[in-house]
Amino acid sequence: MKNKVIGILMAVVMAAGLIGCSPAVNQGGDEGTKAAEAVTEQAEAVTGEKPVIKFGFTGGEIEEQAFRAGLDGAEEKFNCTIEWIRYPDTTTMWENLPAQMVAGTAPDIVAVTNENYMEFIENNMFLDLSPYITKEDYDFDRVTEVHRCWLIDDKIYGIPTDGAPAAFIVNMDMWNAAGLGELPQTMDEVRTAAEALTTDSVKGLCININEFHLTQYVKAFGGGWGMGETINTPENAQGLQYLIDLYQEGVAITPSEAGLGWDGEVFAKGLCAMSTGGVWYTATLEELAPDMNYEIIRVPKGTTWGCTSHSDTNVVLSSTEYPEIAAKICAYMGRDEAQNAVAELYGNPPAFQDLQEAYFNENTRIAALIPATEYATSFDYPAETNKFTDALRNEMEKALYVEGSGMTAEDILQNVENAMK
Repeated sequence: MKNKVIGILMAVVMAAGLIGCSPAVNQGGDEGTKAAEAVTEQAEAVTGEKPVIKFGFTGGEIEEQAFRAGLDGAEEKFNCTIEWIRYPDTTTMWENLPAQMVAGTAPDIVAVTNENYMEFIENNMFLDLSPYITKEDYDFDRVTEVHRCWLIDDKIYGIPTDGAPAAFIVNMDMWNAAGLGELPQTMDEVRTAAEALTTDSVKGLCININEFHLTQYVKAFGGGWGMGETINTPENAQGLQYLIDLYQEGVAITPSEAGLGWDGEVFAKGLCAMSTGGVWYTATLEELAPDMNYEIIRVPKGTTWGCTSHSDTNVVLSSTEYPEIAAKICAYMGRDEAQNAVAELYGNPPAFQDLQEAYFNENTRIAALIPATEYATSFDYPAETNKFTDALRNEMEKALYVEGSGMTAEDILQNVENAMK
């Protein structure tokens, strides 16, 4: 039902003429600033007020602090007023945005990631920023490779600020109590550890049945989704079958089975000893389990070293009344000062490669992820992302939860591939 609603609303957005038509002339640099100032002056002349730029985001107090650090001084610099729109979660945000764009109530700028971004780019809901900013505003030559996913056919669809490779989290008190030695480097070692760590009250591994976590195992076995071109492959099947086997062996637990919302809660409550996750675990555990002894390492390899990396990014919706100002503000939020503030507040490495060395020197707990920055990739979900992720979750749930289903990973992938046709 969710996919039908999103699809219908996207069609309405396009029919309403809200798909972005970027000017042919590049207005970046000084010319772009002058254009933004001209828009502000025109708006003030008509309404007697400064333009209002709405910023949409999800997250808690720490995330808000990071966004506010990025926007610090923007109102004065661009002579506008910034209003904040907070969504309770990303699903609500994505479901509401199309209708808000039609109604004229959507934010101008939205903080997103590179997970389901292609669906919104292909439906022309994100503005191409290249006519409004130049290298002086934001230098894409400085970003790590994974952040270049926002450059498509020489068009800029977002301004990355930070992001980190996926990680693997281990409860060290449980690990040591089980008499285990070195932390796992391979999925075979994870399996052995999961068996040793499972007790009457604790499972060795948490398996969150969503696309992010499933993709880490797929990548670790040399697979990937290939924007929908490589769904049903032996490598992908090997990654999913690994999880099915661990669950059926009784050494893994899912968040829903624990009555909780996500893997971080399962881990914080001591109901599992290991889980895939990310650097956001530092903030989660500081709040939920401040005394926990844990380690963050890179995702162990199956047949290869592989994982994804988030790219936290600010985009401008194509429905904005003020593309020049909004684009400039996005670029402003990607300045060095703002990226360093995000790193300090939220814990994610900056998007600029030359800022990362200082970050890792100061965040030694995350330093184990440095090698992963060399091979981590974007998520490469199909453009019809919601359709794909719903199908993947549903099929994986059948394989794990439906007694006697006998479903294999090959069955899951075949069914998902069929759903995408």
